[in-house]
Amino acid sequence: MTVHVVEGVAEVTAKRAQAELAVLCGHLNVLHARMVGLVAEVLAVDAWGGPGLRSPEHWLAWQTGLSPARAKRMVAMARRRDELPVTFAAFANGELSVDQVAAVAAHARAHNDTEVCQLAKNATVSQLSTVLSRFRYTDDPPPPPADDAADGKAADGDGSDGWGTARARRDAAERAAVEQARVAAALAPGRLFHGFNDDGRFHLHLELPADEGAVVDQALREAHNRLFHSGHRDVSWADAIVDVAHRSLGAVESPDRRDQYRTYLHLDTEGAWLNAGPGIPHALFEKLTCDGVVRPLWETDGLPVNVGRNQHAVPAHTRRVILDRDRACRYPGCPNSRHLEVHHVLHWARDHGPTDTANLAAHCPMHHDAIHRGHCTVDGNADQPDGLTHRLANGHTITNHTPPAPPGTTPPPNPPPGHHYQHPTGETIHTDTIWLSSPPSHERCDNDPRTGRATEAA
Repeated sequence: MTVHVVEGVAEVTAKRAQAELAVLCGHLNVLHARMVGLVAEVLAVDAWGGPGLRSPEHWLAWQTGLSPARAKRMVAMARRRDELPVTFAAFANGELSVDQVAAVAAHARAHNDTEVCQLAKNATVSQLSTVLSRFRYTDDPPPPPADDAADGKAADGDGSDGWGTARARRDAAERAAVEQARVAAALAPGRLFHGFNDDGRFHLHLELPADEGAVVDQALREAHNRLFHSGHRDVSWADAIVDVAHRSLGAVESPDRRDQYRTYLHLDTEGAWLNAGPGIPHALFEKLTCDGVVRPLWETDGLPVNVGRNQHAVPAHTRRVILDRDRACRYPGCPNSRHLEVHHVLHWARDHGPTDTANLAAHCPMHHDAIHRGHCTVDGNADQPDGLTHRLANGHTITNHTPPAPPGTTPPPNPPPGHHYQHPTGETIHTDTIWLSSPPSHERCDNDPRTGRATEAA
C-alpha cells in the first residue's frame, strides 16, 4: 500500500518563501558588497570631503538615506576590505550578508580571514559577534627592565672587597633620590598657565596631581562622549573642554554672578574685540552676535557713557518656536538635533535682517560656523519646509536628497555560478571546539574564550 503525504498550506508556503528568500538574499548581498566597494573607492582618494561634511559616515548617510549607525558600519567594512580578501570575495559572491561581514570586520584579524569566513557562512550574526569578540589580539609585552642592582653586583663582585659595597650603596642612594623626586613631583600642587597669544588665540597648559588629574580626565571624557553621541562626529578634546566650561557657566544661578563672568564683546566701526582681550575676525563676530546675548556698551569719543540692558539677538520665545519647528539642523543631510543655534538668514546687524521666523533657521554649531566663515551660504524662507537653499562657496547648490535614480529595467545581479546564499543553521556553537590559527609572532592571541588567558603564539 502506498501512503501519500499531503503537505498543508503552511508547509508549502514556508518552503516557497524560504526558496525565494535565499534568492533575494543572494541579490541583496551582491548589491551590498558593491556598495561597500564604492565606499572603499571613495575612502581611497578622500572623495567624500566637502564643506559641511563631517566624516565619510556623514557623507554616506546623506547619499543613501541610511541611518548614521548603519552608515558607520558600512564605512568600517570598507576600511577593512583589502585586509579580508576571502571574506569580501564571499560577500561579493552573495554568500554572506552585510551584517555577517560587519561582525567579521569588527573583530577578525587578517591572518584568520579564511577560517573566519568559513565560520561566518554557518553562524548567525549574534554567534559571530560572541565568538569573535572573545579572541583578543594584543602586542607582545615588552621585556622586563634589567635589574640595575643585580647588574652592579655582578660587575663589582659580591661586595666583600669593600669597593663593591660602596658602589651598591651609591646606587641605592641614587635610586632613593630618584624615587624621592618622583614622589615630590607626584604630590606637588597643580599648575596652570593660560592666556591669549599675540595672534589672538587662547592657550592653556595644566599640570595636576594624579588624583585631581583623573577627575579632569573623566570630565573631559564625559563631555567628549556626550558631544559625539549628540551628532558631533569630529569632536576634539578642545571641544570637550569648551563644553565643560559652558556647562559650568550655565550652572551659575545668581544673575549678578552670571553678569560678572559673562563674555563681553566690544563693537565699533573698526571691528570687534573681547573685553580686555584681543580683536576677533569679522566672521566670528557675526556668529557670536547671530544667536546669543548682547549687552551694548555705548561710547562717545572713546569713553563709555552707558551700558545698556542685555538684549537677546533671538528672544527666548522666538527661539523656542524655531527649535520646535525645525527639530534638527537645516543644513542638508545633517541629522544633529542637539545644541542647535538659531541663524539669521539675513544678518540682523550687517543686512538689517528681521528677527522673524521666516528669517531664522536652526543650525548645529559646525554648520553655523561654516556659514559665517564663508564656506557656504543660505537664503530663502525658513518657514517653508523646503524654503532654504544652501550653496557652497563655488556656487554649487546643496540639496537634501540625491535625485532618485530611474527604476531598473533589468533584474538585480545574481551571484556568480556555483555560489549562493545559505542561511545559518541556527544550531548552538560550542566555543570550546573553535580554534583559530595563531597570529604572527609579534602578536599574542587569547585562544581560550572560557578563561580569557592569553597564550603566546608558537
